Amino acid sequence: MRRWRYDFNVPGRLGPAEASPAGAALEPEDPPGNILFIGPDIAFKGRIFNCDTIIVHGDLEASVEARGLHIGDDGRCRGKVAVETADIAGQFSGELTARERLVIRSTGRVEGKLLYNRLVVEDGGSIVGQAAIVEEPAVSVAVENATRVAGVLPSGG
Repeated sequence: MRRWRYDFNVPGRLGPAEASPAGAALEPEDPPGNILFIGPDIAFKGRIFNCDTIIVHGDLEASVEARGLHIGDDGRCRGKVAVETADIAGQFSGELTARERLVIRSTGRVEGKLLYNRLVVEDGGSIVGQAAIVEEPAVSVAVENATRVAGVLPSGG
């Protein structure tokens, strides 16, 4: 059986366990919380709830309620997603609510309706669609600047 490792500190990093000593091994006996891992060449369609972390390196089409979503650079996700934090290095299309933080990596592409509290977009990352702040938090200058650089204006701005 092939074992995979995921380095939570480096988005999009996935490889055979023997090739990647860093990171947490994703195995039934020692998962860091409640994790759903959708690996390369895997397609999943359905509804996901009560999950701490969803890691996507394959194809996910679902309605999702979870704590965190990580889409690797080879991952695709479509649907309606509500999470605390989202880290996107691959592709997302649909409706995404990140109640705490949304990070779009340099290889990430997000299309659709976005709601977020804090937004970080790396150089090269893209957003196509509508974007708004979930609630009216005290928005920092850094978040405002990241939002404007991405070409997205918060609602009312």
